[in-house]
Formats: sequence, C-alpha cells, structure tokens
Amino acid sequence: MTRLKKYALAFSVFVFCIMAGCAPRQRIVLELDQYLAHPEAYKQYDVIISARVNDILERYDDYRNKRVQVTAPFEYFGHYGFWTWHIMLNDNGNRLRCYSHHYRISAEWDAKNLLMRARAAGKPITVNGLLYRDGIDILEITYDDQIVRPHVKPVRVYPWLWHYPFW
Repeated sequence: MTRLKKYALAFSVFVFCIMAGCAPRQRIVLELDQYLAHPEAYKQYDVIISARVNDILERYDDYRNKRVQVTAPFEYFGHYGFWTWHIMLNDNGNRLRCYSHHYRISAEWDAKNLLMRARAAGKPITVNGLLYRDGIDILEITYDDQIVRPHVKPVRVYPWLWHYPFW
C-alpha cells in the first residue's frame, strides 16, 4: 500500500466513526402505558409519549421528566404572568402551559408566524417537549407540516442586501 492510500483509508475510517457517532437515534411515538409496560425495550430509541392535555393533568407524576407530545388548541401565547415566553394550551377547559427559556420575553419570528397562522385557521398545534413541574419545556412546535425548534435561531434574509448595486 502506498502512503497516500494509507492516509485515505485512515481518513475514511475516521470520517465513518464521526458520522456513526453523530447519527441521531430513531424516534418512536408511544402511549404511556405501552412505554411503562417495557421501558427497557426502548432504550435505544428517542421515545416520545403521545398524550392529551387531560391525560397529562390526571397522571402528571407518571408523565413528569418524560418527553411528551400534545396536540391541542391554544388560547394564548406571550410572556405575561410567567417568567418566560409561553403558550397556554386549552383543550375543553383543561389548560397546560408550554414554555421555552430560549425565547425569554419574545419569540422568534418563525414561532410567531406559526402560531398566528394556527390562530387564524382555528386549528390545534402540536407541542413536543419535556414535562417538568411548571409545564412542558418546548423542543418542537408543529403546525401544518412546519416545525419550529426554539433552540435553533432562524435565519433572517434581507432581500435588499442581494440587490445592493455595489455587491
């Protein structure tokens, strides 16, 4: 083997190890009872527990510190009355707070646009996050095949920049 082939092989093995180590785990959506029956069977998966608002409120301790996914209409989004920006889900009078510490006072434009579109259509949103003592810490907000992740800052595109005459 020539020296170049040795380096190419070593580099290929290195890249493969990096890619295999950075691969995300497969997501699986389950009901709580299904997960609690055999939790060790789902160790290699990123488990998301699907629930309704009233189920979470009735069995709060069972859902606590787990990643949950809730689909429900919302009544409010903003920062008043809580330490950070939040969404208040309201499903037939059952209310659950979903918040994000990444936004603090105001959400980014992509989350606001998603919520305003859902409010205008009068349709529910899907919130995916970790359930803690004071509500769901949002990891993803989904509506109409659009996903917003609060920990990822959206890119702002300034159209005038691309048409500036000196570029």
